Amino acid sequence: MSPDFDMEWLKPVGEREEPKEREVEKVVMKKLESARRMFPDIKEFIFITDVGLHFEALDGRPGALIKRETRERFGGDFSKWCEVGKGSNREAKVVDAMGAIDKQGRKVIVKHEVYGKISEKPAKGEYGFDWDEIFIPDWDKEELKGKSFAQVPEEEKQRIMLIPLVEKFKRKMKEVLI
Repeated sequence: MSPDFDMEWLKPVGEREEPKEREVEKVVMKKLESARRMFPDIKEFIFITDVGLHFEALDGRPGALIKRETRERFGGDFSKWCEVGKGSNREAKVVDAMGAIDKQGRKVIVKHEVYGKISEKPAKGEYGFDWDEIFIPDWDKEELKGKSFAQVPEEEKQRIMLIPLVEKFKRKMKEVLI
């Protein structure tokens, strides 16, 4: 977020339960409100991000609940999602959301979506974590077509997912709150 915003990482106090919401924006909203209560003395903005993987064949599930549902349905094995919808619609999207809340409770939330599909089998690579090996984005670079997030350097994942989100977020912050 530099040079527009200086950031400091805050460690949550105690355990906090993950919101049970499918929509990433709702998760960010609840986490912002929780963080504001947890850190009442912070005079500047508190920022939160979250991400979810949405399957078209499952009407957008699991979304932000991907880790929870993977643990409950498949004992934590993300590769099992490759079997969901076999032979049918494999379309999916990653939704990344970022939000901020100030001392007065004013909020800004933006999201960025990356479209793609769920691979038929895990596309392992040396990068990524969790579901990165099962999601194949609709890459705009020919040499990346058909590769999962796990098969490309982190810079490429950030280029299509994180950087657009951060740029959109900075524009919105400047418009609305600053």
